[in-house]
Amino acid sequence: MFYIKVRLKSFFFKSHRLILIVSLYLILNCLSMKKLYFTLFIFLISVASFGQTTIFDVAGGGTLPSGWVGTNNISGLPIDQSTYYLAEAGTPSDIITTSIYDLSTYSSVTFTLDVATYGSGTANSAKIEISFDGGSSFTQIETSNTPSSSSYIDGGSFNLSSTTNQVQIRISNNGISGRGVRLRNLSLVSNDIVPPTNSLVITGVYDGPLTGGTPKGIELYVISDIADLSIFGLGSANNGGGTDGEEFTFPAVSATAGDYIYVASETTGFNSFFDFAPDYNDADMAVSGDDAIELFERGLVIDVFGDINTDGTGEAWDYEDGWAYRNTAGPSSTFVVSEWDYSGTNALDGETSNASATTPFPIATYDNTVLSVVKNQIPEFKLYPNPVSNKKLFISTKQSDNLKVQIFTIIGQQVFNKDVRINEPIDISEISNGVYFIRVEENGKIATRKLIVR
Repeated sequence: MFYIKVRLKSFFFKSHRLILIVSLYLILNCLSMKKLYFTLFIFLISVASFGQTTIFDVAGGGTLPSGWVGTNNISGLPIDQSTYYLAEAGTPSDIITTSIYDLSTYSSVTFTLDVATYGSGTANSAKIEISFDGGSSFTQIETSNTPSSSSYIDGGSFNLSSTTNQVQIRISNNGISGRGVRLRNLSLVSNDIVPPTNSLVITGVYDGPLTGGTPKGIELYVISDIADLSIFGLGSANNGGGTDGEEFTFPAVSATAGDYIYVASETTGFNSFFDFAPDYNDADMAVSGDDAIELFERGLVIDVFGDINTDGTGEAWDYEDGWAYRNTAGPSSTFVVSEWDYSGTNALDGETSNASATTPFPIATYDNTVLSVVKNQIPEFKLYPNPVSNKKLFISTKQSDNLKVQIFTIIGQQVFNKDVRINEPIDISEISNGVYFIRVEENGKIATRKLIVR
């Protein structure tokens, strides 16, 4: 029988639905069609975990999280014991106090921890005190299960009696003498089902030509106001090796609809090439042209560029020494090659700045309102170059039939209407520089794209 090892505290107390699902799996695993049932099981697990929000999950040991304070009232040993936190008994005992958390958007929040003993004497439990007014008073008092040895046990699950915007927790030793309490796996989780807001979207990826292949990174667009950007994060799937999960998490700041956010692997190359600094830099965003990108919201993938299980080298979405830019409304957790425009590989070779590049990265040109009506009915439809700077445009399709081409301004005014032959240059010299909307019809099928004329 297939065996799944789970830490019961981490899963059971987060969602009682998991018990039903695991039971269902164990029954189904004994039946035929195991692959089908296993797929169903994985799907149900995804549904069960959807919306669970981890406010913090601290393994224990090492530097306390930012904003947390350890008060070492007992001078014998420090609180930080490398692989766990130690609260020694006393009057008062050692105390760990968390930062203040805004939980006002949640209806149900649970605190859990693991405990073990340290030293000799009477075994003690951990004392958990919860404040709902930013630490002025601690009105909810809980006691953990009492460990009997240095082996960790589940310390308990404690539902917060209220969810305010000023929740603070402190953990101490419940005894005035006797053994210390080791603390690990301190977790605060909400089980509220919170659907993704889809307020952020990947709009472009770039693999630059400067020393070290810089700049490398991602452009994102804020679709609607975001109160806390830290619910979003990015991950790069390198060389077709599958997901690496969320590698970069945004800080807890707000973002305004219409903002562009730039995340780069470093600052110097980005600044030199684009002539402004990125909003954030992180080494995990050192993407090459064969790497896929995932955008996460509360741990769930809401947008993706590229195939995370395929090395992009030689693929239609390869952007080595070039870029890719979204031409349809997003986000989408399913990658479709035709929903992106591509510079072509090596398009940025030899360039020193985006402003002077022959095929520049179309920075900050995403238009969610226009792109929300983009259609992709024509098989293997390609429009290039886009942006177009020499007033010559090309279109190719799978069937290679004649096309009807119309170009509109973003407010709907038609500026071009012509029947053209496939793969022949389309002269748009009479169209002024700007952002347009192109509509192409082939045998009753339609494709629409954003078109940038420089």
